[in-house]
Amino acid sequence: MPFISGHWYEIGLYSMETGQLNYAKLAFERVKTLNPDFDDINEKLAALYLLLKDKKNFMKYNRLCKHPLELEKAEQLKKLLENDNQHDLVKIIKQIFEALQ
Repeated sequence: MPFISGHWYEIGLYSMETGQLNYAKLAFERVKTLNPDFDDINEKLAALYLLLKDKKNFMKYNRLCKHPLELEKAEQLKKLLENDNQHDLVKIIKQIFEALQ
């Protein structure tokens, strides 16, 4: 299954990069179903649900992350979500991903 999970993961990444968040959600959830321990899937799902403004699922996956989102970054993201500035929000999410790698 890792091969199939990897394809779904790549689809999820591409979908996030192109702003197709609902497709990314389908792809990353498929990865989680096929391979719950897939490398950094919880981080991707947490970030995705943050972008989708789904607090319940964000909290669910953030708790499962190896490095949960810290309060300082969460506050920055909250402000961006309130302003609905998608470009800046995506920039912060990318910075978080880079810091986790």
